[in-house]
Amino acid sequence: MVDDGKQEPYVAILSQGTSGKTITPTLIEYAGEMGSITNLMWRIKRNGSKTDTSYTIIPLAKDETPFDFSALELYDLEKTAVRHVPYAEQEAFYMGEGGNTEESSATSSSVDW
Repeated sequence: MVDDGKQEPYVAILSQGTSGKTITPTLIEYAGEMGSITNLMWRIKRNGSKTDTSYTIIPLAKDETPFDFSALELYDLEKTAVRHVPYAEQEAFYMGEGGNTEESSATSSSVDW
């Protein structure tokens, strides 16, 4: 759930790798230490641009009452977030050379990232 203060909170997918410039290592470590990452709000900050971008994440106050997700339309992650890239095309795709061109059979969802 994203609350950017510009519009009503909305559901979104954050897709990142595992490099040190992403929030993934911090989330994995936090989840291991605390047992959960869904019991509190997080502030994510982006620094830089294009290939020189890094992210920081800060846990905010713990939610004392569990969040009610029942009113939200959640994504089916298998349909919207999983990229299917044939093995022979993976190097070019992940190095930024392949993309979803007509010559490529790599697919991703039609959801705006």
